[in-house]
Amino acid sequence: MNDALRTLRIRVATAIFLAIQAALVVLLIVSAVSETSTEIEQEGDQFVVNEVQSTRLEPAVIAATIALVPVVGGVAWLIAGWAMRPAAAAARQQEQLIAETSHELRTPLSVLRANADVVLGLDDPSNDDLRHAVIRSREATSRMETTIDGLLTDARLRARGIDRHPVDVAQLSRDIVLELRALAEEASIELVVSAPDAVLARVETEHVSRAIRNLVRNAIVHHDRDGRIDVHVLSVDGEARVTVTDDGPGVPAIEHDAIFERFRRGGDASAEGSGLGLPLARQIAEAHGGTLTVESPIANGRGSRFTLSLGSSLNK
Repeated sequence: MNDALRTLRIRVATAIFLAIQAALVVLLIVSAVSETSTEIEQEGDQFVVNEVQSTRLEPAVIAATIALVPVVGGVAWLIAGWAMRPAAAAARQQEQLIAETSHELRTPLSVLRANADVVLGLDDPSNDDLRHAVIRSREATSRMETTIDGLLTDARLRARGIDRHPVDVAQLSRDIVLELRALAEEASIELVVSAPDAVLARVETEHVSRAIRNLVRNAIVHHDRDGRIDVHVLSVDGEARVTVTDDGPGVPAIEHDAIFERFRRGGDASAEGSGLGLPLARQIAEAHGGTLTVESPIANGRGSRFTLSLGSSLNK
């Protein structure tokens, strides 16, 4: 990637260099000194006086133009570097994403291979052995699926604009809570949603569903056993907002920014999930002209509140 960027910078710098040099040559021609000389010619018995116009390039101007060649080259290189900054930043981000994704996918792949090796190494595997291997394999493939799905969503957000249409965010949130209630009940967590009959906003259903689902699932996964998670949907100051509040361990203030970085899991590398949920939720919010913020702790050093803003609300 670096070699390709360097080659592109050389080409851009060369084009800028040639353009500047062409401009200098034009200036050199324009600054040429015009001289008029008189020539006397004899035609028969008469003498004819002719004035001859000529141009002369000043040696000092020519020398200055030649001396400026390395300076122009340096300026062209600097301008090309400045112009290439966005491309270089994008390339670095892409390289980082590829490296992080490779690392994230390598772990579940290693689990799958280890499970297969263990089972194949048993002379007479019992049903329990096979069951445990299948369960671990399913968890690994689920993690891979979540990671790949998140990356595809990220790619779609970058590749095309948001297809907005009126959506009832309140009903969308109720459906997601219903979908995730079984996961919450496994951890003895009470999952409650409160919303008016309808909160309409011009959003893209698929992306907003993913953002809300990521927030609720994140609260469940990082919560202690027993507790409560509240999902509130409302229209405030012309914005559709979804808040997810829990009474779990909370997020230390020092990690408020870090949790929105790709593949971060609140300082716990072994935590369940892909590490893409919160970053994608924030990216989706910003793509809709909104924000995603976190408040934590809320009371007694515990609890978190994530507020998802989705831009303009259609509610009057």
